[in-house]
Amino acid sequence: MRRSSIYFATALVVALAPLPVLAKDEPAAPRADEIAAKFNDPLTQYAVAGMLSAMAKSLLEMPVAPVIQAAEQASGKRVGNLPRDARVADLAGTDHESVRDQIVTHVPRAMSALGAFAISAQAMAPELERMARQMRESLPKR
Repeated sequence: MRRSSIYFATALVVALAPLPVLAKDEPAAPRADEIAAKFNDPLTQYAVAGMLSAMAKSLLEMPVAPVIQAAEQASGKRVGNLPRDARVADLAGTDHESVRDQIVTHVPRAMSALGAFAISAQAMAPELERMARQMRESLPKR
């Protein structure tokens, strides 16, 4: 059953892949105020924090035995006294809950800062363009 759903998803992706090429009008790039609004949206922040939390959990639960075995094979020596069932979390000295708490605390702040930066970057764009034009004009002609 699982294998057939993987085949179905793969077939669907292959079938739909050419559709963007067939589209006639490309959507306009999002404006800085739209980006800032998205970064400041609590639901977006919650979704990103949830995604990062899930990724962190997966990373922390990853076994380190394959890496240890590769290092031992390469060096010909036993690497440390780690148990063979050690996880990244064991090496990092943390657990998923404390990492999740950090993510939930810091991701919304970081996203708000990125939103503010997007607005600032949009305001700076004309000045940056002027500077680039001035630099280009000051270069020796070939």
